[in-house]
Amino acid sequence: MEENFICYTCDKKLDVYSSEAGHFKHGRLDFDRQNIHCQCVRCNKYLHGHLGEYANRLIKQYGLGIIDELTLRANQHKGYKVPELEEIYNNFGEYGRVNEKS
Repeated sequence: MEENFICYTCDKKLDVYSSEAGHFKHGRLDFDRQNIHCQCVRCNKYLHGHLGEYANRLIKQYGLGIIDELTLRANQHKGYKVPELEEIYNNFGEYGRVNEKS
């Protein structure tokens, strides 16, 4: 997630406690750095991810093939093994520790 905590889909400035982990493909790529971005509650929950704008910004950031690539990876994902979970924790653990303080 972004260090500056700006909503990926509406550019609203957020603090660490009001930011959420927004996903383009939810459920199978929850820890994929191309799939997960900071979102505000409005975009993530009330607009159900604001997926149209999310897709536009993914394409702008990663290129035209990103939507197909994420879809393919989501369809091929079969779960995590312990070493993968340890790597995920090392990559995202700091955010979890920050949020545990709230």
